[in-house]
Amino acid sequence: MRRILIFLIAYFCLLITAKSQIKWDDTFTPFVSELLSTEANCENNSDLSAIDNLIQDKKIIALGEATHGSREFFTTKHRLIQYLVEEHDFRVFVIEDDYASTHLINEFVAGNSEHSIETLLSRNWLGAWRTQEVRDMLLWMKSFNENRSDSDKVKVYGCDMQWARISSTYIRSELKKSNLLDDETEKTLDDLINYNVRKKMSKREKKEVKHLLAHLNEIALNSSNDRLKFTIRVLEQCMDVTWTSKIVASFSGKRDRYMAENCRKIQELEGRKMIVWAHNQHIAEHSDNSKQKPMGAHLKDYFADHYYTFGFGFFTGEYFAYDHEKKKSCPCDAGMPKNDCIDRTFAGAPYENFVLNLKNKELPEELAALLNNTSWSRRAGGAYVKDNNSDLNYCKRKLSEGYDALIFIRNSKSVNALPYTP
Repeated sequence: MRRILIFLIAYFCLLITAKSQIKWDDTFTPFVSELLSTEANCENNSDLSAIDNLIQDKKIIALGEATHGSREFFTTKHRLIQYLVEEHDFRVFVIEDDYASTHLINEFVAGNSEHSIETLLSRNWLGAWRTQEVRDMLLWMKSFNENRSDSDKVKVYGCDMQWARISSTYIRSELKKSNLLDDETEKTLDDLINYNVRKKMSKREKKEVKHLLAHLNEIALNSSNDRLKFTIRVLEQCMDVTWTSKIVASFSGKRDRYMAENCRKIQELEGRKMIVWAHNQHIAEHSDNSKQKPMGAHLKDYFADHYYTFGFGFFTGEYFAYDHEKKKSCPCDAGMPKNDCIDRTFAGAPYENFVLNLKNKELPEELAALLNNTSWSRRAGGAYVKDNNSDLNYCKRKLSEGYDALIFIRNSKSVNALPYTP
């Protein structure tokens, strides 16, 4: 009996693997749209017309990325953002970065900053976005906004909440202007501004911060300053995430839930169509094998069919990440994906780069089965994992549940990192 059970388990595993090793068939090709260029300033956008019907009546378009450091992901997203702004009237851009720190970036694209974009990226955004590709996108936004009314400008927001320093700095400044900054509040805000995130807070420090947050929420109830109220809420989220161990699964779950909350708030404040830029793991409409509910699933619950996602995939090449062996961020070799990775199938397509509508009900049976069954696909975070077979380099999900469409890039190159500019 035990031998039969072992045989059945082995057979089932082989069957699942075989489904992920389907070779590209010519019958699949008519159902993908070739992406003619991954460069932002492409004069011919005829290939992007293929997405027009897909995004009709959508309020939020989420653009993912399988890594935080692939040049083609960034430039393709810049191209799509430009198209969505110019042809589909999208005017709000939200990125996976801190809400409070992004205000100065928004001031730049609105034409109200004397600082260089390189300085602003260095001081305010994560290192992942300090690249030539992101700089070029923000410069395009600034150019687009010139001579436009405030209501017609592209606005830039962050939806994340991991850093207390900038939120606390802004809150302190606003309270001081309004003569609402007492000594106790100022002291606790100063402590948060100078807080070392690697150090665990004492019980006394936690108590002081909780008292501060209760006091700030009372101020928010009587304030007409939307930015101040939003920043107070983000600081509250930040502390909740900070007090949740990053080792336990609830950390990512809380962060994604709060990012979704912030995206909803931004859309309600602006009332305009919105683009969200974040990792595939965050924009996905359904959880992967981690079982954590991503930001996209929360947004799908709220916006339903008005929320539309483009996941990004790739086959091989390199991407920019932190290499622990070299002790620095640098281009890292992605190598070849493991044998049962779905990206191997996509690499067999006749087009190097393409768009695939994952929800197309007319797909060939074999391709539909591939998309509707659980499979491995490539992914990478901020840190490089050299072992190509490590599960850390993959996520496992049904692609058709994770995203509405897939943008596949056969060969990934590293983004061009900018030097730190103080």
